[in-house]
Amino acid sequence: MRSVVLAVVLGAVVASGALAGTSGNEIGEVRGRQRFSGGNAIRPGRFAEVEIAVGDGISISDISGLARAAGSDLEVLDDGKAVRVQLPAATVEALAVEGAQLTELRRFILVEGGGEVEAGAGEDVGTLGVCSGDYHYGESPLNVYLLDGYNWYGSGIDFSLAPGALLVTCIDIHYEVRNLSWSSIVDVEFSDENYMSYTYPLVSGWWGFDGDISQTRTGISAYNGKSVKQAWYLWAIDYYADGYGYIDYWWIKLYYSEPTPDYCEAVGDCYFEYISDVAVGAIDNTNSGCTDGYSDFTSMSTVMRRGSGCPITVVNGEPDLDSQCGIWVDWNRDLDFDDAGETIAVSGTPGVGPYTATVTPPVGASLGDTRMRIRIQYTGLVNSCGYDYGEVEDYTITVIPAATLLGDFVSPGVVDMRDFAVLAGQWQDVPSAPWPDIWPACPDGVVDWHDVAVFCDNWLREEFR
Repeated sequence: MRSVVLAVVLGAVVASGALAGTSGNEIGEVRGRQRFSGGNAIRPGRFAEVEIAVGDGISISDISGLARAAGSDLEVLDDGKAVRVQLPAATVEALAVEGAQLTELRRFILVEGGGEVEAGAGEDVGTLGVCSGDYHYGESPLNVYLLDGYNWYGSGIDFSLAPGALLVTCIDIHYEVRNLSWSSIVDVEFSDENYMSYTYPLVSGWWGFDGDISQTRTGISAYNGKSVKQAWYLWAIDYYADGYGYIDYWWIKLYYSEPTPDYCEAVGDCYFEYISDVAVGAIDNTNSGCTDGYSDFTSMSTVMRRGSGCPITVVNGEPDLDSQCGIWVDWNRDLDFDDAGETIAVSGTPGVGPYTATVTPPVGASLGDTRMRIRIQYTGLVNSCGYDYGEVEDYTITVIPAATLLGDFVSPGVVDMRDFAVLAGQWQDVPSAPWPDIWPACPDGVVDWHDVAVFCDNWLREEFR
């Protein structure tokens, strides 16, 4: 769990194209973000691939005795006059100080168990694209020091007071990290407020003897579709920190568009609790796993009749005694879950589950497709919107009229051959209007012998009543 220290001051609007009064508010130092592997903070190893001239001062035997990068072999070149080898960065620096004649070919990061991630020191992606249109601008001149090699230190800018419900279409960002020591190895990233799920890499493996970092990236699209109205963070870590390096200054431009009306964003982080199984009516979504904290399963749907209850079961993939489950249905199709009757009472929460409920469309529910949202999270108030631990999944419910006479599809008040033609036309198929799937009370999504049995029973009752 990261600790956060906030000191808020007003950021200034200084760029053309920014709308007056729409700057972000600077957030102070954010510290405590760590990378974990099996619960332990890790420090990647820094290596360099070099060619070393063999001479009086150093022999092939001397070089072969040095610790090398995992999986690296010593390659003899030019009839023994030189060797190519991958060595720890500290070893390369020591050899250079001792006067060895060497040529650095590349630098890279090696994390044990994680494979190799190459990173050219100081490499700048630069222009990824060109942003255009209106944008909100924020800047932070606050100095945030990189005090140790285990924690990421962050500087934040808060756009939560930006007007309107705006969605990101493009991002430009400028950042400066200064006063690095010659041994510093620095990574820089940025993120929205959901930094536990994803951070965008800006710099990887910057070596301090290359000087300070001052870069601008334009045309970033990784956060397109995300809300502008949240905090945005610049993160930095110095794996060999001496406490003097610091984030000096950064600014961000958030280009935006007005969104089309839609449901509020809800997302989790897939840490611990997540939704494993959902079963209701024709929906049977098992072992769905968890990827980015939100899953759009609105392609999965089930039919529900006004006034008829359908049982639902939700399974927690990694349960905890404090885990909670929430279920909501937008019965009036107004793109929210705030109206009376739209929060479903769930049994078994808090707890390990499975969680159960009965979903019953009200008599006045709007007919047609609507949204059902399910959330599993850790302890706390369960909301249909926003970020929290766990996972969110969305499904579709198709609301149809209450059944006054099962089997009466096309001729009100009587079950006859015209209704049988509808049933026969959808035999062994996924049902559609006028919905001959009449068994069980909560339709199972297929027209089969069960539906025929109920149909025939009502047909005979009509014939002989």
